[in-house]
Amino acid sequence: MVLMRLANELDDHLDLAVLYCANAEDRRRNIGAGLRLVVEIAKELGFPELASSLDQAFDATLAAQIPSALRTNRPVSFFEAPPSPWRERAARLRQILAGLRRRGVRLLGRNA
Repeated sequence: MVLMRLANELDDHLDLAVLYCANAEDRRRNIGAGLRLVVEIAKELGFPELASSLDQAFDATLAAQIPSALRTNRPVSFFEAPPSPWRERAARLRQILAGLRRRGVRLLGRNA
């Protein structure tokens, strides 16, 4: 689980995703305020390449300049949209149509 969390942290910093968040400056401060401890954790777990990659990604995050206009108003860089109600409605419509076909109702443009 720890390794997955470290990999996620690396992913968040490799693409500079944390800099597109509303709280980007807080996230930058977190690097200096303790987040770099994960570099040592990766080393202690026996993953020196991961540790090196994390260190480089943190440096890149600190050095990058992202225009504030590109930041979201949320504390995350992206979010997953809720499922569309149309998928459920389409599934229900297919059920209704299948029931009509079973009863022998002829639908437009289709054979019964």
